[in-house]
Amino acid sequence: MSERAPAGLSVSAKRLWKEAVDGFIMSPAELRVLENLCTAQDRVDQARAIIEREGLVVLDRYGVPKANPACDLEAKNKVLVARFVAQLGLRSTVETIRAGAKPGPRQKRRPLREVG
Repeated sequence: MSERAPAGLSVSAKRLWKEAVDGFIMSPAELRVLENLCTAQDRVDQARAIIEREGLVVLDRYGVPKANPACDLEAKNKVLVARFVAQLGLRSTVETIRAGAKPGPRQKRRPLREVG
């Protein structure tokens, strides 16, 4: 049974969610980490759009050039995405979704980690 993606996620984040929950059996805690992963990836995408629109450097209220604050937002959320991906073991799923490629064969449903 597939869990529904949380409300408020972008189309690409919902696709990432679906690929992850369809490919793996996840505990409630892992689903929460996945939700955080999807939200962080959305923030990366949003920050990237701002940077593309405004540029890497913006002028402050005094007309002095400074780094666009979206650069920091993008960098911090990329770190979070990497941590969540590593925690869940979803590297290939995330890379496939980010690239916009059609995912390959579905992985056999299994727990993410063995509980011993």
